[in-house]
Amino acid sequence: MIQKGIDQWGADDRMLKMWQNICTEVHNNECLAYEIIQNYANGKIKIPLIMATKKFDEHNTHKGNLMMEYVESCELQVYDNITFEDMKEPLRMIALFQVIGTKLDEETKKKLPINQYPSLFSEMFNDEKRKQYLDQFRKFDSGSIPKETLDKFSYVFEKEMVKKGFKRNDTLSNIFGISRVLCHGDMWSTNLLWKKETNNGRRELAAIVDWQNLHFGCPAVDVCRFLMSSLSGKDRRKYKDEVLKTLYKYLEEEMDGAEPPYTFAQLETCCNNFMAFAGILIVIMIQASFESNNNSDRPDREEVLERTREKTLAMMEDVIEYYQKCHPDEKL
Repeated sequence: MIQKGIDQWGADDRMLKMWQNICTEVHNNECLAYEIIQNYANGKIKIPLIMATKKFDEHNTHKGNLMMEYVESCELQVYDNITFEDMKEPLRMIALFQVIGTKLDEETKKKLPINQYPSLFSEMFNDEKRKQYLDQFRKFDSGSIPKETLDKFSYVFEKEMVKKGFKRNDTLSNIFGISRVLCHGDMWSTNLLWKKETNNGRRELAAIVDWQNLHFGCPAVDVCRFLMSSLSGKDRRKYKDEVLKTLYKYLEEEMDGAEPPYTFAQLETCCNNFMAFAGILIVIMIQASFESNNNSDRPDREEVLERTREKTLAMMEDVIEYYQKCHPDEKL
């Protein structure tokens, strides 16, 4: 793992030490996430069966572990799409997890991180890495993305993927006076495992995994990552408002008569402001998958590439649109 970091990222000793600290923190976060779900969710949030966990601490600095069952599932990738109906089960679990955050004892709350993005992303998106990403975007699909779209997307990328942008997206709750909620933190399509069999044509969730980025954050974090990664561009534009309404409906139901931690209007505001950042993170991943599939001999290669083209272009356009909506004084 260390050698991979040196080879792929040009990591020096300082960066490797930083990544060691981050890996320690996110491992402990994931162990804590599963503890919280087991103690509070009453089986209503689907996770793998957890057999054993061991966190890092001052007495155990090298041997953290997390043992869980293997979950048999179909492998949906970032270039695959689900339907709005498929989204409803995970949306219910996002809402329930937010409600659980309102019920945690103070000792548990103190263990949860609040602002994660600057420490997590600053080194990953330094000046050199941002330039590499922008070069890759321009080469995507032999330069099929219109130049005007790429220029505007590059402007937004340079605004969002720097320390100031990370801090802003990390503190949206503070900026808009909205209560922080419990977030999975990495709720994109590849962290949702789906059963191989469908139920009357509708996918059924097998488990949500990879809870390392557990934190108290903006209500938009999980729903925006899920929305951007899971639907086609066409369906995302068609169903975005319905997705938010469905999440809020589930939140009200799970609160069981108590006051929700935020209003629907506040959810819309947070989502409009977080969507560009969420979309950029997915564009990075989907661009890499395009190159891999473009060089493959898989029988459905052209179908996969076409889905990826549609999803990528629509996501870039939406990143630009949401950024402009929230920064009307900036000329892209």
